[in-house]
Amino acid sequence: MAKQKKNIKIDADVDGNKLHISKDENGLDVVYDGKNRDVEFHKTDEEKRFKYDGKKLDVEIKKIQNEIDVDVKAESGILKTVGKILTKLVLKRFKK
Repeated sequence: MAKQKKNIKIDADVDGNKLHISKDENGLDVVYDGKNRDVEFHKTDEEKRFKYDGKKLDVEIKKIQNEIDVDVKAESGILKTVGKILTKLVLKRFKK
């Protein structure tokens, strides 16, 4: 007998930082809305999306079927390097 997956829904608010996690049979949605940065992760059967939105660094990664689209916007060279490292880490998870 196969183990059934449970649906998860979490909403938290701590000092103005909001976290929303929702998991069901259709996919996974994680949204963190902080004071200085926002992070979003959405996963369905057909696509995966990751978005980091900070004050000086924005990273957006989309994987739809086998096509990957990466967008890194940074105010300085060191932040662009940090964005590229973050992209490599996230893409490793997307390949699974």
